[in-house]
Amino acid sequence: MVTSKDGLVAPARTWIGLVLLAVPVAVLAVAGWQRRWMADDGMINVRVVHQVLAGNGLGFNAAERVEVTTSTLWLWLLVLAQAVTPMSETSVLAVGLGWVLTLGGLVAGTLAGVLWYRDRGRGALLLPFGTLLVAMVPPVWDFTTSGLETGLTFAWIGCSLLALSWRLSARPDLPAWRPLWVPVLIGLAPLVRPDLTLMGAIFGLALVLQNPRRLSSWWATLLAALVLPAAWQLFRMGYFASLVPNTALAKAAGDAEWQRGTTYFLDLFGRYGLLLPGALIALLVLARALDTVLTGRDLGRTALALAPLVAAVLHGLYVIRVGGDFMHGRMLLPALFALAMAAPVVAVRLRSRVLVGAFAVVAVSSLVSGLFLRFPAFERWDEATGIADERAYYLARIPSHRSVSVQDWQGSGWYERGLEHRQAAAQGRSYYSDRTLRLPAAAGMGVITTEDNIGLTAVVAGTDVFMADRHSLADAVQSRMEVVPEPGSRVGHSTTPPDWRRARYAAPRVDDPPEVRAARSALACGDLAELQDAVSAPLTVERFWDNVAAAPRLTFLDVPADPVAARAAFCQPPGPGAATRG
Repeated sequence: MVTSKDGLVAPARTWIGLVLLAVPVAVLAVAGWQRRWMADDGMINVRVVHQVLAGNGLGFNAAERVEVTTSTLWLWLLVLAQAVTPMSETSVLAVGLGWVLTLGGLVAGTLAGVLWYRDRGRGALLLPFGTLLVAMVPPVWDFTTSGLETGLTFAWIGCSLLALSWRLSARPDLPAWRPLWVPVLIGLAPLVRPDLTLMGAIFGLALVLQNPRRLSSWWATLLAALVLPAAWQLFRMGYFASLVPNTALAKAAGDAEWQRGTTYFLDLFGRYGLLLPGALIALLVLARALDTVLTGRDLGRTALALAPLVAAVLHGLYVIRVGGDFMHGRMLLPALFALAMAAPVVAVRLRSRVLVGAFAVVAVSSLVSGLFLRFPAFERWDEATGIADERAYYLARIPSHRSVSVQDWQGSGWYERGLEHRQAAAQGRSYYSDRTLRLPAAAGMGVITTEDNIGLTAVVAGTDVFMADRHSLADAVQSRMEVVPEPGSRVGHSTTPPDWRRARYAAPRVDDPPEVRAARSALACGDLAELQDAVSAPLTVERFWDNVAAAPRLTFLDVPADPVAARAAFCQPPGPGAATRG
């Protein structure tokens, strides 16, 4: 059989290969759409979009500047989509965008794999390999949508690898920064998710190693990659008075929780039998990298072969170190996707028993994972670890058993409480509500309520209702408190003492408990008072630059959870605000 002019495979094999390569994309498209949903955390993004378009700024509440969204780029994509299609519902747009971006990332990763074999695939049949594995993992189906940034993460990984592959095969003699869009794309990593920064650095290294002799162009490449993240970082410091999103502070992303993280890792890779196929992918990648070294000494090609594997391992280790997450599988999906995209396709010749055997193992593992290792169609929550099947958790509590549109949530407690507060705000009422406690609100404030799950309730309540977060994701003060997690609590969702919220948002009373009075005193002292001004005072030019200067100190501020201890730390000699995290 004659090979085609492009050096890939013979025409018949080409058509067969194209059909087979399309199978994982088709499987993920169908499975992801069938399991489309909107997480309550996804509704947090919707709330911020509504605040932006209402002219209230980038905070969760109109009265405060707190960065509650982890993915800057995902937020702005939603804002743009909503602005362009004002009649559309934001949550529906989020679900659709996530689905499209996930499929786009898988297609881009597949094309990157095809380009790898552009000059070395003659006479072979291209088969899906890593793409087949990732397309058959049930948590990937769930987070194809969800309203979170997972689809954008997949798209960024796939497109970055495609850009690196295309550049290496088409323009190997250009400086590393040309074409300019390649380093800019790779540099978006921290704007997609801050924890992707290391993955972006590895991809960036693979880029500059395509032209290792042009050291003078490395600085230009670094500048092109960092200009957008650096600009946003400066804005973050001036607008939010923080070096990192508030979610990172609330979830204590710098703490080490190796045991809990290992449990989280095994909950995904062990449950779905991903360890063996993952090891086969790693061995294949290492063999390919060794082959490029021995045959051509092509440093750029070797770096491209290793980059997604190294990125997957390091990102996975980071997730394990911080203790994983409470959503089953979610935080490890970027590492899983990068691992799969390290060998998205494989060129197989029937004489190659090793590759045929490896493909058979991955194919069988994928089928077993997708068909037999799924969770049953009811809620699953492990009280010992706090890990939950988030999609089933919500759908079991929504009468319609759907969650894409806000109206789908009608009849649930989250929807009904939000509607109650919305109606109260429309009537001009003013109160502070925390579970069964209802008190007059602080002067100048309207309806203030607290929730454990703040997304959907806040969206229904509307932008005029202040939502105080019990878990601190949207609270600049409580996110800086070190709270001992309760047994079985969700990772990053420890509840802070209610005395602080009452001190901030309820009107003072003569019968206030001593802890509330102590919290109110602490809030008026030192760095705590400065922190509140930084996120709630009118944002003038002077305030912006004051926030930039104070951001490093305020980011690492350590607030004792005990109000009495906090008052002693911030209101007593040797000086206010002496406590810092460390």
